[in-house]
Amino acid sequence: MVQAELVELKKQIKDLLEKQMVRSNVSPWGALLLLVEKDGGARLCVDYRQLNGHVILAEGIAVDPTKVEVVIQWERPRIATEIRSFVELASYYRRFIEGFSRIVMPLT
Repeated sequence: MVQAELVELKKQIKDLLEKQMVRSNVSPWGALLLLVEKDGGARLCVDYRQLNGHVILAEGIAVDPTKVEVVIQWERPRIATEIRSFVELASYYRRFIEGFSRIVMPLT
């Protein structure tokens, strides 16, 4: 980030803090801040395209492919508690799987 962008970023953050639209935070998590040029000025934007394990696309919400790969590679459950654990894990993605309840019904 060049000096002019850093000055603009600090100015906008100070303004948002004064208006109590944001608050100071010491979180171990962060979000990518971007300064986007618009109408001769700079606009502060936060990149939330990947949020809570979902990827936000122009077409809508999608599941992060790396998280799907974890489910696909899950070791085959052998006992009832392992089956329940897998169904609970997979049910997080039920909104993306058509007929999910019919698929898992034999497992419950």
